[in-house]
Amino acid sequence: MKRLFYVMSLVLVICIILSTLSGCNASRKTDDSATGDSSLENLPDQGNDGQPGEPSNSDLGRETGPNANLNSDDEPSDNTGNLIEEETIEEKAKNAMQNLEIWDGRTAESFGGGHGTMEDPYRINNARQLAKLARDTNSGVDFSGIYFELTSDILLNDISQWDFNSTGDQSSIDNWQTWMPIGNPDYRNTRFTGSFDGNSHTIWGLYNTGTYLNDGGYVSGGVGLFGCVDGAVSNINVACAYLTPVAEYIGGIVGDLYSGTISNCHVEQAIIKTAFSFCVGGICGDMSGNSGCWIADSTMEGIIACFKNNEMFHGVDWLHVGGIAGRSIGYQDDGGIFNCFSDCDVTVYSYTEVENPDDTRGGGVFIHVGGISGYCANLKNCYSKFTMNVECEVHADKEIKRDLDASVGGLAGSCSGIITNCGAYGTIERTRTKMTIYAGGIVGNLVGDSERPVGISSSYSNVKDVSDSQFDTMGGIARKATYDGGDISITDCYYSDAQPGSFGLYSPPFGVFMNMVESLPESELKNTDNFANWDFIMDWHQDDNINDGFPVPATIIGFFN
Repeated sequence: MKRLFYVMSLVLVICIILSTLSGCNASRKTDDSATGDSSLENLPDQGNDGQPGEPSNSDLGRETGPNANLNSDDEPSDNTGNLIEEETIEEKAKNAMQNLEIWDGRTAESFGGGHGTMEDPYRINNARQLAKLARDTNSGVDFSGIYFELTSDILLNDISQWDFNSTGDQSSIDNWQTWMPIGNPDYRNTRFTGSFDGNSHTIWGLYNTGTYLNDGGYVSGGVGLFGCVDGAVSNINVACAYLTPVAEYIGGIVGDLYSGTISNCHVEQAIIKTAFSFCVGGICGDMSGNSGCWIADSTMEGIIACFKNNEMFHGVDWLHVGGIAGRSIGYQDDGGIFNCFSDCDVTVYSYTEVENPDDTRGGGVFIHVGGISGYCANLKNCYSKFTMNVECEVHADKEIKRDLDASVGGLAGSCSGIITNCGAYGTIERTRTKMTIYAGGIVGNLVGDSERPVGISSSYSNVKDVSDSQFDTMGGIARKATYDGGDISITDCYYSDAQPGSFGLYSPPFGVFMNMVESLPESELKNTDNFANWDFIMDWHQDDNINDGFPVPATIIGFFN
């Protein structure tokens, strides 16, 4: 018996040791995943052609940003299990002023270490080293295949007097230093071609009021933290940004995404105002380049105001404005905007003086304004909250014989692709003189395309039209559809009964096929039983304490209070 007792005791001890080791290994794995590289290796899988494909749900919806909201399953806590209260943007700005050194405008001669590989990126530790990246890129250095990572927050300007309740003006920026974008603002002459991982750090006090013209004297180039990108930008936040340049493309993160990707990027407390631009967005101005261009898992909170004086003779003039991207049409089906959230006040004023109204040689003025994108191809799992004011004024001494119209929508002004699992919540106000402004709760104008599918599925709008009586009614889904040989489908979509119909007072245009498109009282848009065929486990989430009870895409629930 004594021997049996010893054997059993030995077995028990071994079991305890093995259990302890197993727990340690599990803990170590958890710690490694929490502190490991979260950047370029975690981008969506590369396709056979080397271009990233559409992001999967597992790649998106991560918490980043200077004042990001967390999924309830990932709320921060201390080692006692008590929840840690998230800092406000004001508190974070104050901490930045206390702990960071304001950039002195100088440029470093070297980076902070590294070899530029994926395993050992060049390290950028301060503003001078970030300025070196801008200088080298703008001087023509090709960083293709080269990796960079940011190791610290950066304070470009004194934000101590930033007005967090401003409606557009900031009196404290008189002596701010201008940031020269990474990637020459001159039209695509030099692009950032590498991979930049911000490691969820924040650039505070981004500022640019420059004027950028090409050799012919025309407005050109891109302005943002990056000017023109032909690579990858990820995990970077911009806060307390003031951008009022004269440039072709303006965005809080990237002005012109010529080719490549933007992921996990966040702009907060941004004011973007311009008197002359073509594409303006909270994250990216223009994304209409090559295959595989996409923006994913990004947010914008701020103010966008565009004032455009269109000098129309016999050419074409346009303006694209969106909370995430001004234009995101792309040339391929694999591009688009995925898992993004915008909370913006958008104001657009367009003035057109028509010199020769009888000229019929083509051309016109085309304006596209949307809560996510002014003109888009594909949107998926996106949500916009907004107030939108669009005023279009045209002056001519007689009837104009060219196209003059604007398209305004809760998600997109115009769309030539697929919108799915998206929502819009806000108000649209229109003012016009001799110009038609089409408005829809989801999209203003659906543009049919014989070469690829166009439509909207599993989406809704809770958008109110507060325009005066001179306008025809806004459509709950869309207001206009342009048929170009390709069918347009709208399925499983809903809109507030504040609008008289899915296309306003009009029947769906020729070429539009509709199935399960219904209006609901605003209060019933909170009731999941009303959304037939919607998946409120994988695709959508409804909580009375989130977004005033209105459904939001499940993959971006962490972006909502």
